[in-house]
Amino acid sequence: MHGRKRVKPSAEVEKLRKEKEVTKIKEYRNLVESYFQKKDKKEFDNDALALTTKILSQNPDFYSIWNFRRLILLNGLLKECSEEDKQQTLSTELVFLQELFQLNPKSYWIFNHRRWCLETMQNPDWDKELQLVGKFLELDARNFHAWDYRRYRKIWMNKKKKLIDKEFELVKAAFYTDPDDQSAWLYHWWLVAQGSIISTSQMNEESKESSNSLNQNLSINTSERIELLQREINVVRELLELEPDSKYCLQTLANLLSELKSNVKEDSKKIDDEIVTICDRLIKIDKFRTKRYEDLRSKKFKIERKIGILEIDIKINWPHLSENNDK
Repeated sequence: MHGRKRVKPSAEVEKLRKEKEVTKIKEYRNLVESYFQKKDKKEFDNDALALTTKILSQNPDFYSIWNFRRLILLNGLLKECSEEDKQQTLSTELVFLQELFQLNPKSYWIFNHRRWCLETMQNPDWDKELQLVGKFLELDARNFHAWDYRRYRKIWMNKKKKLIDKEFELVKAAFYTDPDDQSAWLYHWWLVAQGSIISTSQMNEESKESSNSLNQNLSINTSERIELLQREINVVRELLELEPDSKYCLQTLANLLSELKSNVKEDSKKIDDEIVTICDRLIKIDKFRTKRYEDLRSKKFKIERKIGILEIDIKINWPHLSENNDK
């Protein structure tokens, strides 16, 4: 179409378009009116389910329709049915949701209903969910809904180290592609916060049995934690050489260094000095959060001053402790 002059539609074509639009709006309003009637009467039948399907196919962000649809499923198709039938019904529901994603791949309500379906199913296919959300990110790496859904912990229960490391590679590629995309950094912070290098050999039998619990913590020992932090610090520093003014990169480095300091005894002052330097850079780059960085920087200075005062106090008032400490 490049180089072609845009032709204005004729009056007749425009008239037909408007008439079609008016008819469509009228049909939609009739559907919504029928929904309210069935909701008031608490009719949780197949007709009600079909009605919600028609409405959501036109407007997937009509959140109250999703609530009604779940009531229909719980009080209708899923009530007193076998686990096999329940699995089939919810699998069909997931297919319907995939179709709706084509209308709006960034809909809160579609993702929310998908979580509900998976939690209600006895045997959800979590690997398939990872593949699905991976396709979303291939289409749009800035889809924060997809990154948020990828953090959905049921998906990650009992995943092995090799698979988790692939997630770090995925998110690394994302923020190398666009270091200003907050969604990828949030996902990275979540991965680091969860531990992410899973030591399955350390999981006792009780934790394995409760692996389906949403509140289960991923197992990781201190040495693995330090290894993870040091590895990710190196990754962020490499990116920082290419993007010295990336606020998310600097924020991440400061967070990683702060936790590393809490896990190691050596180089404590060196780490604090680097965090202070990072805060100085962030104050210049990220004007809207100046006070936050000033507060963090002042805390580091206060800690350093307290340590210095304590050392002087020990040397003056308890010299024998200072001598023992030197030894």
